[in-house]
This record gives sequence, structure tokens and C-alpha cells, in this order.
Amino acid sequence: MFLSFISSFLSLNNGKGRSEKLSMYGTQFKMELKLIRKFEKAGATSIEKAVTFEEAKLDIKEQYWLGYFAGVFLGKIKKTKNHRYYL
Repeated sequence: MFLSFISSFLSLNNGKGRSEKLSMYGTQFKMELKLIRKFEKAGATSIEKAVTFEEAKLDIKEQYWLGYFAGVFLGKIKKTKNHRYYL
């Protein structure tokens, strides 16, 4: 993962590197907040109240990003063994 981050950073660093790099992080940050709000709205605040992505009403784009954020060490979105999610 770290190597892919470095290679993506280097490929973006073409004179405008900083602004392009920040926009990449801005997109990730925005999507994570959007997912967190949807899980809060669905009431998935504990493992007992965990919901599926259908119950949280995630669209296709959000479902794709969910795999990126869920289960990450110290991440805000947690995933259960039976593919339910909570905060």
C-alpha cells in the first residue's frame, strides 16, 4: 500500500503536484465523511446495531469506497464477519 501511495504521489508531482495531491486527499476525506453520516443516519453506532450497505442506502460509488475505508486499522468504519458495518 505504501508503495502504491509513493508511485501515485510521484505520478502526480508534475509541477502542480501539491494541489493535485491535496485534491486526492480531499476526495477521500469527503467520501469518508459522507459514509459516516449515512451509517449514523441508519443507526449503526455499535456492533449490535450494525447494518448492511443496502440498509444504509449506499449508492454504487459509496459501496466501492466502503471497501477502502472499512476494516482499516484505527478506521472509523468497522466491518463484522457477516458483512455488516458500524461506527
